[in-house]
Amino acid sequence: MHLLVIRFSAMGDVAIAAPVIKGLLETNLQLRITLLTKPLYEPFFEPNDRLNLYPVDLKNKHRGLFGLMRLAKGLAALNLDGVVDIHDVLRSKTIRTMLVFKGIKASVFEKGRKEKQRLIGKNKDGFKKLRHSCERYLEAFNSFGLNVNFSPTDFVRSKPFELSEQVAKMVETKTTYKWIGIAPFAAHAAKEWEKIPELLEKLQAKNGLQVFLFGGGSSEQQRLIRLKKQFPNTSLFPLKLNLIEELQFMQHLDVMVSMDSSNMHLASLVGTTVVSIWGPTHPFLGFAPLNNEQGIIEISRKILPERPCSIYGKLNTERSRSVAKKSMDLISVEMITKKIDSTINS
Repeated sequence: MHLLVIRFSAMGDVAIAAPVIKGLLETNLQLRITLLTKPLYEPFFEPNDRLNLYPVDLKNKHRGLFGLMRLAKGLAALNLDGVVDIHDVLRSKTIRTMLVFKGIKASVFEKGRKEKQRLIGKNKDGFKKLRHSCERYLEAFNSFGLNVNFSPTDFVRSKPFELSEQVAKMVETKTTYKWIGIAPFAAHAAKEWEKIPELLEKLQAKNGLQVFLFGGGSSEQQRLIRLKKQFPNTSLFPLKLNLIEELQFMQHLDVMVSMDSSNMHLASLVGTTVVSIWGPTHPFLGFAPLNNEQGIIEISRKILPERPCSIYGKLNTERSRSVAKKSMDLISVEMITKKIDSTINS
């Protein structure tokens, strides 16, 4: 069986698709998968003779309706038995519809928009944990007779990355120090914790720790440079390294401190322990870090019943902005340092 799987963004969502693809291929030996995604995300997926990455270029080659038509024509020539859309946005819908018109069976994952919306609405009676996005992805394959027993511990990358020369030189410097990564940014500012400087001050006072700051793009780098000047004992993760080298380095961290962001999922993917900070969003909505739920830091709904006030971090009202700020402000530096200490000393 040859299936096309569509998932070309966002980075965190593609990262949590990687263990799903891994599990499907390991469980179903007759299965071949062509994954439609951005070339940037190739390092997320373990090499497999039955996995082929088909690069999508939505800015140039596959831009607009005619570009998608060109893309669909190329995909249809692959002799597909079906298409599984685990993205379900306008572009992916267009692609799968074009393939259906060519006689190819299609399946799409259920995002659970209404379920998630109910958990952030005023009436939160019966507040409960929803299915993880990985489980929703897997369910989309059921119509093709493919099943995988969802076990997050089985889905972590099987083998560590081989290190590039640059990363190997960095890793060689690690002795008895514990390495802590801190990724203070998120796609939505409401998910960023403002007490990072206070945390760095506490960590800098501890012996035997080396802190690395993670961020991408010029704006984030400028903010990190300012933190570096304020806390000279910290290190900036080199922006010159590419994504696969970033994953290589992450697997050598003792702990990664992250917001509800893609870095949380990237570190989880390579088996690194993650301490994740949650405010306006909530892990019950299906985006919790695989194998790292024990590292979640959040304010209980008994203390702040208004949580969550957003599904992804976007805030549309003054009330939601107020709740989001309060949900982050109530998280103390001590809560984070305590979790870090228990992790690196266990």
